[in-house]
Amino acid sequence: MISNIERIIRETRVKDKSLGKAEGKEEGKAEGLLLAKKQTARNALRMGLSVKQTSKVTELPLSEVEALKKELVN
Repeated sequence: MISNIERIIRETRVKDKSLGKAEGKEEGKAEGLLLAKKQTARNALRMGLSVKQTSKVTELPLSEVEALKKELVN
């Protein structure tokens, strides 16, 4: 009976570890996508696109694009 419990615990740990890795990969992808969108927004603003146009192109909120524009000015 103890060995059966140990096996179940081991299997649960393996499943949890796999799930954690998958979640970490998804978080990394989302973070990378956000960084790419922000860089694209900076480039668009430097090229003269308006905040509204940049927001539409990058799908970032207007407030985020406005904040990026302020960073470029400073």
